[in-house]
Amino acid sequence: MHERLELRLAIVCLVALAILWFLLPFFLPGPRAQEIPGPRAQEIGVAAPGAPAPETVPSPAVEAAEVPTQGPEGKDLSAEHRDWLAKANLLLTDWEREYFFSLREEFRRRAFVAEFWRQRDPDPRTHMNELRRTWYDRMAEAKSTFGRIDDDRARVLATNGPPVFRCQVADMKMEIWAYDGSDRTRREFLMVFYAPVGRQGRYRIWEPQEGWPFAEHRYKLPSTNVRDYCERPQVVSAMMSISASEQVEPYFLFLNRILSPPMEPSPEWVATFEARSTRLPEEADTFDAELTLAYPGRHQQRTVLQGMVAAPVPPGERDGPRRFLLTGEIVRADELFDSFRFRFEAPPEGATDLVPLVFQRYLRPGPATLLLKVEDLDGRRFACLERTLEIPHTVEAAGTPGIEDSELFRFLAEAEAATALGERNIRLLPPDGAAVHTGKVRFDTLAVGDFERVEFSLDGQPIMTKNRPPFSVELDLGNLPGMQRLRVSALDALGTEVASDEILLNPGGQSFRVRWLEPRANRRYRGSTRAVIDVQIPDGETLDRLELFIGDHLAATLFQPPFVQPLAVPDDGLAYLRAVAHLADGHSTEDVVFINADGPVETVDVRLVEIYAGVYDRRGRPVLDLAEEDFTVTESDEPRTLQRFEHRRDLPIQTVLLIDTSASMEDSLEQVTDTARRYLDQTLRPEDRAALVAFHHQPRVESRFTNDPEVLSQALGALRAEGGTALYDSLVFALHYFHGIRGHKALLLLSDGEDESSGFDFERTLEYAQHTGVTLYTIGLAASKLDRDAKKVLRTLAEETGGRSWMVDDLAELGPIYDRIELELRSRYLLAYQASGDRDETAFRPVSVEVVGDRSLEVRAPSGYFP
Repeated sequence: MHERLELRLAIVCLVALAILWFLLPFFLPGPRAQEIPGPRAQEIGVAAPGAPAPETVPSPAVEAAEVPTQGPEGKDLSAEHRDWLAKANLLLTDWEREYFFSLREEFRRRAFVAEFWRQRDPDPRTHMNELRRTWYDRMAEAKSTFGRIDDDRARVLATNGPPVFRCQVADMKMEIWAYDGSDRTRREFLMVFYAPVGRQGRYRIWEPQEGWPFAEHRYKLPSTNVRDYCERPQVVSAMMSISASEQVEPYFLFLNRILSPPMEPSPEWVATFEARSTRLPEEADTFDAELTLAYPGRHQQRTVLQGMVAAPVPPGERDGPRRFLLTGEIVRADELFDSFRFRFEAPPEGATDLVPLVFQRYLRPGPATLLLKVEDLDGRRFACLERTLEIPHTVEAAGTPGIEDSELFRFLAEAEAATALGERNIRLLPPDGAAVHTGKVRFDTLAVGDFERVEFSLDGQPIMTKNRPPFSVELDLGNLPGMQRLRVSALDALGTEVASDEILLNPGGQSFRVRWLEPRANRRYRGSTRAVIDVQIPDGETLDRLELFIGDHLAATLFQPPFVQPLAVPDDGLAYLRAVAHLADGHSTEDVVFINADGPVETVDVRLVEIYAGVYDRRGRPVLDLAEEDFTVTESDEPRTLQRFEHRRDLPIQTVLLIDTSASMEDSLEQVTDTARRYLDQTLRPEDRAALVAFHHQPRVESRFTNDPEVLSQALGALRAEGGTALYDSLVFALHYFHGIRGHKALLLLSDGEDESSGFDFERTLEYAQHTGVTLYTIGLAASKLDRDAKKVLRTLAEETGGRSWMVDDLAELGPIYDRIELELRSRYLLAYQASGDRDETAFRPVSVEVVGDRSLEVRAPSGYFP
């Protein structure tokens, strides 16, 4: 009996001790905290503490964070690449890391690193890679502050930037960071770091769903204790944000989002990088080829290198064209100076045992190494060629011994003569400043050499001749931005053009054009010519290839600029050359030039004009049952016969979101962007594309046209409210950004204010909007605060371009409005007719679309177009 009682008492005591042991940390005073203000601490009222900053002890990387220092076959990496691997370790994917270690040459590794950063460049139009600069700066800050770059503190600092406030609990080896938003999110959030025992001071992120390891035990770390450690409003607010985040998304998903590497590219870029190198595949079947080199002239300040590979045709493969892919690399001082690819097709008729593969590059004088890989695309055989070069400063220094005796080079004589015109050159300097140019603009030139006179022309019409420098011109480009081509020609005493240049003014972000510069139409060429092609690529797109045809025969394929290629052409009568440019997304455009004609060759414009029209009843509901005969279309008051008619309920659309980010949007911007993000996630289809343009006192492209909702979502999350409102300038810029895009185009404008600082006024902006063929949908936010004029501006812009306008006070209305916009954009009639070719190619052409016999129906369509 007594034994049972003693046993029960012992159990009760043990349970009481266990409960006391568990509750003891909650009754003890909190650990001492050393406050470390962030870079913006003064802005939020956090005073610098008197205590010294926490001690940090550098230590090497451990476990998975260790950076390998051995390349393939035990070859040591250079200090340059060990440093890069350490700093870029958090960004590198497994497939990138594996491929990097397969590279054996230093120049290839350097080229890989350059392409690695280029793939992660947020804005390739600028000279600076903003991500690389920010990443290296933050790695340096982590090294300086923590003594290391291999723990979770460095990772959070690199991906999100510095916190507004941080403190360290010295006795517990714990740090707490508070953010009021970062590069990855607009939300407030808190990060808690701890240094587990045995981890050599390498801090890890504490996650609320898990226990918090300290010493040899694991304790639950409640939010209330965290507040005690660093009792500051920012910490309390961020902790509440963490609790609230569970209602929006689980914390581990939020954590994964803010820690994910920025701008992780597609794995395809590594395959493309490898395809453009001269490395041979393992166990490749090889053949021998002959290489002949010459330096036939100068191009500006560079020497022209012209090469010819004589590729043998294997017996039994003479039926059909012979196809070869030539890949080249030029290396100097362990740097990849130039890389190029050409594809050649030799016709079967007149075949010989050798197929000439001719290429041309512009190189700086000095020593270099040329590496070539020739692939027989039919037989999957390869040739590998390497030459040590000494690029001459002058053509005479190199000479071309034996070139005139080479049968395979004989047809290049005229092309070489055109290349060797001399070093005289003139270049137009594009104007700086505005995104689009109107009114009076001055254009300067950079001239090298002596000229008798210089002539300027605009869209083919002469406008000025100057006999002495400075060779500059001031043009009146008109009130509205339009695409125009300015050309300058430098002539000698005999009136012969010895140098020229031209630039495209206001091309827009999406122009996709290809144009022959040489040879010129209706001229005669004997045996050969030098093909020079101008290619304009839409903003954010990638050129896949440029194909050059002689008649119907594909003669060569170029993959990168300069788009210059010697071509053999027939000299016995009329011939035509075609240049066809292909984008990576499958779109293409082409240009044709006729040569060796007995007289001028007339061409016929067969381009179709496409009009997208919506038809609505008195209640504003789409009318979906009309036929082709129900419509009449006129252009400049002249009836047009429809060549194509379709009623589409699933039209692909090209959309620009133009969002006001002026200071007055601060309270509503987060909800506006969240709604836009959900709209894009739900509605963007693979065939659609959307771009994001934000504006305050000036517009800026935050995301180029893309069909990737994640790219747009990240751009929306990075928007910040500041500055004034330049509504009209920003609208003209966004409309002009559509230039070059075909198909159904719509612009969604969200703004809460009237224009404050634009150079354009309302009348000019409305006129330009009517001319672009873009449908405008306008949403006035905080409608009760907008004055009557501001509301009228938004309504008029929408109604005059075939769109609609809404005025809202409750941001919850944005979702249904977006649904309505999508319904209208998807349900349209496509009306296409042949463009008139007998009018001014630069003038606006008004178009009218009506429904026959029913005046109750409203037709919304563009009011016209520019050719």
